[in-house]
Amino acid sequence: MSEDQLTVTFECKECGGTILTTDDDATDESIVKCKSCGFEFCTYGELKAKSVELAKAEIDKLTKSALGIKPTWGKK
Repeated sequence: MSEDQLTVTFECKECGGTILTTDDDATDESIVKCKSCGFEFCTYGELKAKSVELAKAEIDKLTKSALGIKPTWGKK
């Protein structure tokens, strides 16, 4: 059985770094920073929400390409 993977990458607008860091015991209010230069991106909660948004957009694109349909997220 094959496993599909989806990767979301963020790039620091200050230095171009792609590794983010936050506290080990991060909460949704914790600040996420660029590991290279310390630029403050957003809160951990905002990062999680943006990651989900980007992942859904990519899945939409892949589904439309493969099946010719667009998912209806959360619609019943």
